Amino acid sequence: MALKKVSDITALGASPASGDQIMIVDVDDSDNLKLITVGELATFPSSVKLATGGENSPDCTGGGLCLQQGDDDGNILTFKSTDVNHGMSSQEEVDTYLSAKKNDSNNGGVTVKSLTASNVGYNFLGMVSIEDTTDVTGSVSPFNVVSYTKSGTSVGSMGSTANLFTVRNSGTTRFLIKGNGDLHATNTTITALDDYNDIELARDLQLSLSSDEKHRLRVSKEGFSMLVQVGALSSTGDFQIMQGVNAVALGAISQLFNVCKGLAQKLGLEEAEVFELAKQY
Repeated sequence: MALKKVSDITALGASPASGDQIMIVDVDDSDNLKLITVGELATFPSSVKLATGGENSPDCTGGGLCLQQGDDDGNILTFKSTDVNHGMSSQEEVDTYLSAKKNDSNNGGVTVKSLTASNVGYNFLGMVSIEDTTDVTGSVSPFNVVSYTKSGTSVGSMGSTANLFTVRNSGTTRFLIKGNGDLHATNTTITALDDYNDIELARDLQLSLSSDEKHRLRVSKEGFSMLVQVGALSSTGDFQIMQGVNAVALGAISQLFNVCKGLAQKLGLEEAEVFELAKQY
């Protein structure tokens, strides 16, 4: 199968033979592609900028692509595969597994949808050659999420109370990170553990979370099951559940305070004296 290439459409002449792959490129002095007709194969000079929608000033480098959709608000880019059928036809055509469009019709931003008939929509893989093991404000990782706010014609740091990152369940925000690093979770319900020995639970939790196996083995099966039951650990102990951990910790503090007050009464001490002792030690 022969490849025919001409630099001027007028040089094409007769119709190509059956099965030929044809590339016709006409590039002006600015290296802007003026006309291309392609059969099965398309190649372009490295200096050529590809632009759609009548864009005359593509802001990409040579070999790059600039998509201009004018004032349209629909998808600017879609990925399809004939063996995909995710069934969410009210979102995209059922064989479209990725789409990109403006987030706001007048203000920009981007909404990217990944659609699947399985259980993984996005699979982000950051593959690095050098690991960063630092733990400072300049640390990086294979997957960085960086937020900025507009500053003049450029950008700057977000404020300490600004929302840097949010996780939503459909339209409801469930988790967010503030500009100063504070973590906010919407499930603030703390289960009351008054019927349990929270101090013992807290000790078992500390042992269960230890990296030393000999400490973890000190937790009885009953103690571990209780931590799962109160929602401090996942069923296999692979994850700690922060709301449950907080409930155990707060419950242990509360019970310990009540113990101290009871001892103070037995010893004839005033509550204020107990607080003074706490300040000293």
